[in-house]
Amino acid sequence: MTSNKVNINRISYGILCVVIGFLFAFYLDVLTFGLLFFVLAAPWISIAIRGHLAKNVKVKIEFKERMVKQNEEAHLVITLENQGIFPMTNAMAKMIIRNSYDEKAYEYFVDFNVRGGKEGFVEMVPVSETCALLTAECVGVYVGDYLRLYREKLINVEAHSECYVFPHKEKLELGNAFGKDDEEEDNREVIGEDVSEIVDIREFRAGDRMSRIHWKLTTKCDELMVKEYGPELGSKMVVGMDLWEEEDYVKLDNVLVTVFNVGEALVECGRTFTLKWYDGFASDYQVREIDTKSALTEAFKDILGSKLVASRGMFYNNEKEVNKQRFLYITNKDNLDTFQGEIMGITDREVVLLWV
Repeated sequence: MTSNKVNINRISYGILCVVIGFLFAFYLDVLTFGLLFFVLAAPWISIAIRGHLAKNVKVKIEFKERMVKQNEEAHLVITLENQGIFPMTNAMAKMIIRNSYDEKAYEYFVDFNVRGGKEGFVEMVPVSETCALLTAECVGVYVGDYLRLYREKLINVEAHSECYVFPHKEKLELGNAFGKDDEEEDNREVIGEDVSEIVDIREFRAGDRMSRIHWKLTTKCDELMVKEYGPELGSKMVVGMDLWEEEDYVKLDNVLVTVFNVGEALVECGRTFTLKWYDGFASDYQVREIDTKSALTEAFKDILGSKLVASRGMFYNNEKEVNKQRFLYITNKDNLDTFQGEIMGITDREVVLLWV
């Protein structure tokens, strides 16, 4: 209830008291005296009950799903428990929902009517178009008196819950992203292959990856021929990006979607890699060794909970200085004028995979 509404109620109630006072002065009987006494005592009784209810309010909030996909509803259940003996007919919880990347706080007010000793439930369905960590927090409950003449805020309410918004799985059309062979291999699953040179071509043996088949030579020889790669350029592949897109969260989201799907493709190919990014909260680089989908999921949660960096190219510049092996840098197409490397693919989201 707004302060203006409270003031109007108080003025209306004051007028009612004056009218009943005139009636008592005119009639001087027991009925008008009793009515006047009740009208004058009612606000104090109402405020006393409000104080009782205010001491017996508990709030719990929880997302039904801890992980959802972009544009999916994240069901948030707000539970208000009335531990008092009187019904709560005028309560309102103030909710704040934050997006980890746009850093905006969205305020919501949820009304409750709960009987004594019972719980009331309200469900909200926030939706995020971009990858993010959604944080819901109840910052206070307003409990009003029955006459709606006053409202009290409970400062000591502490309840929060989180929900991760993950990208949808997308097919990456990267062309010859991790090798430079014929057109038949444009859509092959070679995102986990080494980027070292082909040193030999031999007959297919049990256990060889289908992605290593040399299809042109196979058609000429009438038997499966596979490519033999040389040693890896490094013991592990490093994949990284910058959490920076100059407050353009759509571009940042495009990069995050590509990073996650590239990571899934690497895992599906049995490739272990290092995922690396700079977290502004920790003021340091975060490093995660990825060898399974669950490891990738946990790492991506950490990414969504990280603070955006202050400048472009922090990961790129750091890796060039301290890392002796090549790394895969995932960035927006608009940033290519700053970075140098071998373009291995450009996605439909205008995101570039750059070997540096």
